[in-house]
Amino acid sequence: VDTVASLLGTNGKLVTIEDHQIVGGMGALLSHALLRAGHQFQLQSIGNDGQFGQSAYQADQLYNTRGMGVESIVRAAKSFS
Repeated sequence: VDTVASLLGTNGKLVTIEDHQIVGGMGALLSHALLRAGHQFQLQSIGNDGQFGQSAYQADQLYNTRGMGVESIVRAAKSFS
């Protein structure tokens, strides 16, 4: 997938979803590279925001507990002004 073409297709709106820490994650690397290349965009990042890890029987339970579930992703995508 061409990241820049995808970004242009969303009118400069980017949502990154991490199943680990937001800081230093792939979304941070991606947004840094895009900014350095001169691309302007709005960003919403979903992930573990500085909290300690936790276990669950099913990933969905953990994602929902930490605000990384489907509803959070949809809410982030709709939050752009």
